[in-house]
Formats: sequence, C-alpha cells, structure tokens
Amino acid sequence: MRDYFKILSSMLVALLTLAATVAVVASIYTLSSGSRDISEDVFLPFLVALMGFILFGIPGSIFWLVFFRALGGSPGGSMKRHLIAASMSVVASMGLSCVLFFRGGISELDEVAVFVVPVLIVAAFSLFWYWLLFEKLAAYRRQDGIKSR
Repeated sequence: MRDYFKILSSMLVALLTLAATVAVVASIYTLSSGSRDISEDVFLPFLVALMGFILFGIPGSIFWLVFFRALGGSPGGSMKRHLIAASMSVVASMGLSCVLFFRGGISELDEVAVFVVPVLIVAAFSLFWYWLLFEKLAAYRRQDGIKSR
C-alpha cells in the first residue's frame, strides 16, 4: 500500500508541476502580448491536470503498481523495474481509455492518439519525481544515517 501512495503522489506532483509551469508560461505570454485577462491561462492548465489525473493518474498508478509487483523477481534495479512498469501502465491506460470512452475500441485509435503524448510526458515526469522524492531522498537519508520509515 505504501508503494501505491508513493506512485500516486509522484503522479500528482508531476501533474501539478506541469500545470504550474504551463500556467506561468501562458500567463507571462498573455501579459506580454497586452491582454489583461489571464484567468483562463491560470486555471485551464489545472483543469487539464485534473482531467489527466482522472484519466491516467488513478488507473495508471494502479497499473504501474501491478506491473511493478509482477516484475518483482526480475533482475535489475528498482528504477529499471519502475521504468518498465510505468511504460506498461501507459499502454494499459490507453487501452482502457479505448475500451471505456470510445465505443469503437481499437478502431478509434486516432482519437486516442491525441492523449498519448501528454500521458507519456506525465509518466516521464512521474518517474523523475519518484526517483527524486523516494529513491534519491532514501539514499541521502541512508548516507546521513537517518532511518526512514
């Protein structure tokens, strides 16, 4: 269960980081172009992040954990297994989206392909945040002799 919350929190941090970055860049662009209304530029990326969390965050983290547990006995480091599990969760989440949201299944692949690039970006940032928050921080704590829970 702790692994699931680590994966889910890394996805949430990745989505919020990406949304905040897009909001800041869009707001700066809007202000520099002379427009005064930046409310859409600030709130729209966070709305898209919420939709991304619903579309990929919840099912993707479940798939990620299941695939990570299935790869538990394979050789390689922890981050290598996380990379493979996250990649497989992207494919599984896209397949689940095809089945649930598009009635045509695989024949509607061109409509689902629009979501592949953002999901890949979120998965990559989630892996980065997982590594930074949990792998690197744990190594830092072990180096300093601090016991982690």
